[in-house]
Amino acid sequence: MKPHFMVGETDGALFDTRAVDWHKLPPLRPVFRRHFSRVQTVEQFKATLRAGPWAWPGGYALYLITSDGGALCFDCARAEARNVMDSIQTGTSDGWRVVGCQMESDCLVICDHCAAQIVGENHAG
Repeated sequence: MKPHFMVGETDGALFDTRAVDWHKLPPLRPVFRRHFSRVQTVEQFKATLRAGPWAWPGGYALYLITSDGGALCFDCARAEARNVMDSIQTGTSDGWRVVGCQMESDCLVICDHCAAQIVGENHAG
C-alpha cells in the first residue's frame, strides 16, 4: 500500500492523507479492511481477507465458512480468490462461496481445501 494511504484502526476505512483536511473528508473506501461475520458481497470478502486471519483484539484465529458448511483457511481463500469471488457474484454453491468468517472454537477445524489445521486442540496459532 502506498504511504499516503491510511486505514482507520476502528472502522477499517481507507483514507488518502495527501488531501488538505483529509480526516474531515469521507473515506475513499468506507469498508477496506474489516472482518465480516456474514459475507454477502465481493467487497465484504475482500475486506475480510485484508483484515487477515487473526481477530483484534485478542489474536484469536479466524477461518472462513462456505455456503455448504465447509471451512477455508485465509491462505486458501486468498489463493482461490477468483473462484470465491465468482461464486459470491453468481450465488453458486460450489464449495467456494464464502458466506461468513468465524472465530476459533473448541472444536478441531480443518481447511477443506488444503487439509491444514486452522484451529483446535494443540493449535500453535
